Amino acid sequence: MNKLIIFKNRITDLVLQLQPLFAAPLYFTVLTNNPPLWLSLIISSIPFLVRYRQQHIFIKKTPFDIPILIFIIGMFVGFFVAANKEVAVGTLISTLASLMIYYGIVNNCNQGKKYWMSFAIILIFICFGISAWFFSQGWGRHFWFNQWAFELFNGLPKTSGPTFNLNGVGALLAVVIPLLFSIVLFKNNIILRLVALLFGFIFLEVLFMSTSGGGFISVVFGLSFILICWRLWMIGIVIPVTGSVAIAVFFFYDKLTWVKDAFLVQDMQGRLLLWVNTIPLIHSYHFITGIGLGSWYELYNRVYKTGQIFLHNSYFQLYVDTGIIGIAALVCGIVVFFNCSKIMLSASRHSSLFGIKIGLIGSIIAGAAMALVDVATFGVVVTNSGYIYLNIPLLWVFLALFTVAFNRSDYSD
Repeated sequence: MNKLIIFKNRITDLVLQLQPLFAAPLYFTVLTNNPPLWLSLIISSIPFLVRYRQQHIFIKKTPFDIPILIFIIGMFVGFFVAANKEVAVGTLISTLASLMIYYGIVNNCNQGKKYWMSFAIILIFICFGISAWFFSQGWGRHFWFNQWAFELFNGLPKTSGPTFNLNGVGALLAVVIPLLFSIVLFKNNIILRLVALLFGFIFLEVLFMSTSGGGFISVVFGLSFILICWRLWMIGIVIPVTGSVAIAVFFFYDKLTWVKDAFLVQDMQGRLLLWVNTIPLIHSYHFITGIGLGSWYELYNRVYKTGQIFLHNSYFQLYVDTGIIGIAALVCGIVVFFNCSKIMLSASRHSSLFGIKIGLIGSIIAGAAMALVDVATFGVVVTNSGYIYLNIPLLWVFLALFTVAFNRSDYSD
């Protein structure tokens, strides 16, 4: 009987620890219609029910609960406004999955070092896997310095359906790299620092070979924040160095083909045109509600006869999808983020988590910079019968890690 109880407790603990993964079937339901929605909902709900039975709570309270609630209201408003309800339903389902991942990670905030080390290893493997996937079949720009990578991974088995482009890889690595280098600068464990340094340089190299201009700029923002937090006098180095690099890029812009292609003037002009052309579409609907959840892709291409996938600005995309309610959620979330960051930065630098806190703040800053020129929160998957507008969990994963670091802060040390 005791062995049965022990086995039951171990299974329960395992289910709770793996809670973020239980949301995966919901993504498969949206992308492939398999498993059925009812089954995906049952599977994804299991950890919440187990946690309630064990701890009498479904989710732990977080600082972002109010912004998330406002965001959910905006999503439902966007759903009712949307012309294509089938697409909007898929977006709601994938958003539910991302929120389950967020609360699944936060619910495990009291786990020990082994759990979070395993989490970090999985995140590293995901970065390697997506990078290999990109060089295997993703859309990228080929140059003399990155051609070998495309050739190296060309032999990998190909997948059908969506693939990562250079800005997708850039967005992922831009938020991972600052965290790794923060560990290098702030942690005391020499082995951990060396491992983080190794992977940090590997991912910097991958980012360079991806030629994602937005990724380059975003990671500079994140790393600059970390360096200044490490030593305040680094301001005197960071600003002149980044300024000199920017001047050099401007000077050699027409002389180096890869620089010109990585920072295409036409790309920025194209983004500006997208933003300007979208304004009349909003006026034709309502500035309060936006165009509707997932409706921009269909409406824009019908009006302007183009093949644009998304708006290339996460903030504008949020407004288009959810109207001013979504913007209110964003503003509220930014206020919460700054307040939490201020508290975390006031903690003792000798805290074992201080470097992680700095890194996560830097990662979110990098992601916020990337969001100005690309959309890393939602993705459009074009199918034979139409398209899918999918919520991407990258933001929610790092927001959850930020929340975990905040909840585990020890301000007395």
